[in-house]
Amino acid sequence: MVSFNDLEALVAFSESGTLTSVADKLGVSQSALTRSMQKIERETGIDLFSRTGNSIRLNPAGVMAADYARKILCEKHDMFNDLRSSFMPLTELSVGICSLSTRLSDSLHELFDNSAKYKLTLSYQQESQLFAGLNSQKYQLVVTSEIPDNGRYSCHELCSEELALALPLSHRLSGRDSVSLDELSGDDILIYHEDILYWRRLLKSRITGSKLIELKTGYALKELAKSSSLPCLASPEQLSQFSAANRRILSISDKAAYVCYYLICRSDSASKYGRLFQGCLS
Repeated sequence: MVSFNDLEALVAFSESGTLTSVADKLGVSQSALTRSMQKIERETGIDLFSRTGNSIRLNPAGVMAADYARKILCEKHDMFNDLRSSFMPLTELSVGICSLSTRLSDSLHELFDNSAKYKLTLSYQQESQLFAGLNSQKYQLVVTSEIPDNGRYSCHELCSEELALALPLSHRLSGRDSVSLDELSGDDILIYHEDILYWRRLLKSRITGSKLIELKTGYALKELAKSSSLPCLASPEQLSQFSAANRRILSISDKAAYVCYYLICRSDSASKYGRLFQGCLS
């Protein structure tokens, strides 16, 4: 009988097109993949592949079969998630975080929502105090912007964010590809509240003699940008809407304007959160 693993192999082949890449992705041998493909053909009674020499590719029937396999796997995923969210008791997790960044919060909630078994409580704390909270089990997990330098912790990349700058074409720096924060000193600047939470101290210390006008919504930022000649600081995603508004998007050259967040637990708890960590970037 065709298994979910066989269907996953068929979908993976339809996406990559080679047995070698599918074998690497799924961690199985090419001979096992071949048996999976042959099993599906036997049970359908239809040839799903065009074979010429050493090459193999899906024929029209195979493309249709892969589309159905993809739908079946999605239904399986939805069924498991719905059952778990409806009937499985939720495990409460306290997570200490180093930033109130919306990007960080959204990434965490997306990760935990996909797991469908945890109830999440986020607590903001100074980064220097997060590991003490993890060691005392005040937190089961912490998010920091630095990788711990010893083997007591299991660390996985969660997400990253950066600052960018939208300048009017008439601005003295608009011809550049990137600028440093110091070069913005003296300019009044529009900043988007949710995108600069992690960098507020950095901005105030590096951009001197300036008024930082903090806006609470992306709409307010966009509207003021249209009607003013002030520079705008926010994430590249937020600023992308300005590309057609007589503004140029520049990167910030300061290394401190880029941050990577890491989800960390104690090494003795790593196996407990293994499935959760699979959803991280690394």
